[in-house]
Amino acid sequence: MARAAYYLSSAEAGMALEDDADDAQFAPAMAPMDMGPRKTLVVRAGSEDTLVMFLQDDELLHYESLRSITTYDAPETICSRVLLLQDEYGVGDVQHVLLLSDDREDAIVESFKMFFSDTRVESIRKYLPKFESDDQETSSPSNAALAVAVALRLVNDELYQGAFEDVNLLPKKLLRRRIKLPVTWHVFALYGALFVTVVFFVGRYFTIESDISAKKYKVEQFAEDVAYADPLVLQARVDSINAITKGYRRALLVLDSLLIGSDTWSRSLEMTNREAAVVKGIWVDRWRPSDGNVVVLTGNATSRDRIVSLAERLDGQINELTFSEIREAPVYTFEMRVPLKVELPEAARYLREQVAIENAEANSTPTSVASSN
Repeated sequence: MARAAYYLSSAEAGMALEDDADDAQFAPAMAPMDMGPRKTLVVRAGSEDTLVMFLQDDELLHYESLRSITTYDAPETICSRVLLLQDEYGVGDVQHVLLLSDDREDAIVESFKMFFSDTRVESIRKYLPKFESDDQETSSPSNAALAVAVALRLVNDELYQGAFEDVNLLPKKLLRRRIKLPVTWHVFALYGALFVTVVFFVGRYFTIESDISAKKYKVEQFAEDVAYADPLVLQARVDSINAITKGYRRALLVLDSLLIGSDTWSRSLEMTNREAAVVKGIWVDRWRPSDGNVVVLTGNATSRDRIVSLAERLDGQINELTFSEIREAPVYTFEMRVPLKVELPEAARYLREQVAIENAEANSTPTSVASSN
């Protein structure tokens, strides 16, 4: 209601100041809103208490319910107490005072006009809706107080929230009882975090215990002289075995360097004879090396297709092909370049396989010995 009075008074300020000479002295107080914020004082004097509200434009600054001051007190007492509140809150000068009282409202208005000489003072009833059919009882401020309270309750300001209690107009038999827990959601969140932490550390504990048990079981599989031997002695044995292994590896590298390509000719002859026997109808007359790892084959065949088939099987390249007839039979003379494959000999491969098998057996020996013990 105070905010509504503020807007109505702002809209009517210009016309009121032009038509009413008595209000001309309040022209600076009722200046347009764009010249700066305007402060309004609203006072409602009742039979049980007095409500005082300070507004800046349409925003509530402070409110106070004075239960020790009622409409039965002298108007000067009410004015003095309001001035004291104005000084306590540090509101400063106000430009508009709106009054509402259950009794002696005119006297209170005159008293406020005397105390606030430079301020526009008027009754808030001026802005309450009136009808011609309203009688004195229905138009009294005491009957309008309930509507004012409802309006204040609907205002979405934090300052009003503590002044009204929650009200539910439904009967109890229509209300469903809600279970209200004595704790908030923060407590449940804390309990959840605590539960997750406990589960995590318990799981971590059992995981570590399982790893320790697995390590102990692995150690128990070894013989007692190995499991309970001096770590320095075991480290010396390991270093000795590593040194011997490195020596073997170096020797194998030297042996491989000597063996690689040593049986190239024999393997190439074997492969050529095997592929020629598969193709059939072709024979090799001459075999001579060429530049690099290449050998030149010279021979004869009863068909060109057989020469092409042999070249495909040997990854060779046909350099020359001559046709002739011997006893009325076609004979094709060819010259073919075949690359030689430089690989590790079969003997070296066999030795490597045997060494790998022996190493695997040596690694599995301690476990089998411990199991037998």
